[in-house]
Amino acid sequence: MKVGTMTTPDFTVTIKPIPSKTIGIRDPSITYKPRTSIRLIIFNPSHQVLLIHVSSDSYYKLPGGGLEVSETHHEAGVREALEETGCLVTIDSEPFAMTTEWRNESRGQVQCQTSYCYRAKLVKDTGRRELTEEETEDGFSHEWIGLQEARRMLEICRPESEFGKFVREREAWFLGIFEEMEGRTV
Repeated sequence: MKVGTMTTPDFTVTIKPIPSKTIGIRDPSITYKPRTSIRLIIFNPSHQVLLIHVSSDSYYKLPGGGLEVSETHHEAGVREALEETGCLVTIDSEPFAMTTEWRNESRGQVQCQTSYCYRAKLVKDTGRRELTEEETEDGFSHEWIGLQEARRMLEICRPESEFGKFVREREAWFLGIFEEMEGRTV
């Protein structure tokens, strides 16, 4: 778990520890491109979570993506949820878990990606997604399912690409931490 303190002349903020996991192995001979991303576990009034299916590589993912220049975590989360699913959401103020991913070959890139996962609530499903060309080609679709079923789907999916395998491991871990945090099945 990461713990820290930030001090300014006017105040001190203690950063709460959150569970963290490292995925992949850092190769010291590689210069990694840093990337920060947000993942959301969005739940609806029926206590189901939203999971995105990526049909081109047979895996599932949580809504989310990389931060754009000058964008906050919350702005990125709201934008990504709307773009990928058409859902307007509210997001908890703090992430509940994070991963550091050492990707030595991910879609032609070498990256060190830090992903922060937040709990979010559905406000409204607009029904209007704004997928990128790549997301459309990858066959993004989404569905609302129970938490245990979402975890089962991640366990049985078998992505072929290294990228899909990273995503599967990350999302399964985030869902497991979420279930522990909630202390029950959502």
